[in-house]
Amino acid sequence: MYKNVREVFNDYCSSLPIDTKLCDRIEQYLNSFITRSPEHAQFFGGDTIGDTVVKFINSDRLRWFEEILQVDELTVAPPLAEIISPVHYVVASDPFSLSCVWLIHSIWHSSKIPEKRKQKAMSDIVIVMNIRFLTSRMQRHWPYPCSKQTAEATLSSMSNKYAIKRLGSWLAVLRERGDDTTDMKHSIHKTTIEKMDVDIRNTGYSVGYMITDSQSRIKNMLKNIYNVQKNLQTMTITSSSSSFIDTDGEEVLKDKEKSLETYKRYLEGIIADKHSFIKLDLISIIESSNKTMPAQMFRSTLSWISDTYGKGSDGKLELDEIVAKLMNHLLSYLYLNRNTMKNNSDIAGLISKMKGVYTSSRSTEETLLEIRADIEDIVRRATKVKSGPAIAATRTGVMLYIVLRAFTMKHYQG
Repeated sequence: MYKNVREVFNDYCSSLPIDTKLCDRIEQYLNSFITRSPEHAQFFGGDTIGDTVVKFINSDRLRWFEEILQVDELTVAPPLAEIISPVHYVVASDPFSLSCVWLIHSIWHSSKIPEKRKQKAMSDIVIVMNIRFLTSRMQRHWPYPCSKQTAEATLSSMSNKYAIKRLGSWLAVLRERGDDTTDMKHSIHKTTIEKMDVDIRNTGYSVGYMITDSQSRIKNMLKNIYNVQKNLQTMTITSSSSSFIDTDGEEVLKDKEKSLETYKRYLEGIIADKHSFIKLDLISIIESSNKTMPAQMFRSTLSWISDTYGKGSDGKLELDEIVAKLMNHLLSYLYLNRNTMKNNSDIAGLISKMKGVYTSSRSTEETLLEIRADIEDIVRRATKVKSGPAIAATRTGVMLYIVLRAFTMKHYQG
């Protein structure tokens, strides 16, 4: 039986030389991840977030264990799980993060590495660990990229208390965190790095705390940025879309049939492409206007619609028909209520008005009742949820999203 995490890695990685060649491999691993694609290079060298996709994938994890540690993760995972339970400590028990702490500890004690090289390698390892936390949180907050305009507006709204505003690039932010974490004079984790003798405890230094503290700092940083962005999104869409009524409204109301065909063709052209169809800016607006709607059900339904449409055949024909009915109903409503809509000449006003129409329990309009039933059926198929108020709330959200996505056509085309 092993007493702690350090003993597990000391045993399974006993043949691993802790030397400058190891430091070189770690540096190469980090550089290859940062430059793996144009999007990766753009993100790490830039200062915006949410507008690019950066992922830490299974092959990255596999490479870490094979190329850096030279051990199979599956062999070290069981003894590590006996020391830190994955059931009770999901973040702290992860073998990848535990290996990072062990490598930092081992490099610090190595007599084969110059002091300056040690500091750089230790910082590199923290960056690698934090990249994994960062990309995971990015996927949670930005499952679909926001527009470049929104990302830049978010950055402009930040003060210098935000590290990204102060430092100018995400790589610089990660480097500062790496250097601070491994500063053996001032770091709160210096005892863990030096001794690595306590794995988990409620207070004081420990391996688990070093991991969860790193994850929490990344989590809070991105959560704060996301909140700034979310507060800006409604305003950004409203102003840049310049409202359907003010810009396109008169043309729409003059020629309803032409407008219907334009929006139908536009939606048919983008639904199958998630990147084009699903916009985080718009998702936030719909979620903000529907507080009772389960966000995960809503997002899953949009993804299902895009996936099903992309497969073609019967699913595409069914969705085409539903979208056509929804847009026809909407334009007919606006045509009959043009004076009312002119007094609410913005996207927010349109959403508010149509939400009232779509949720009215007194509606007996046959077409609207058919659309409701059709989209409720889609929600059930997409989410596997059979009934309840969540179905109705998600249905309304999907109807409003399709409307909003159509009427922001010029915004995203521009």
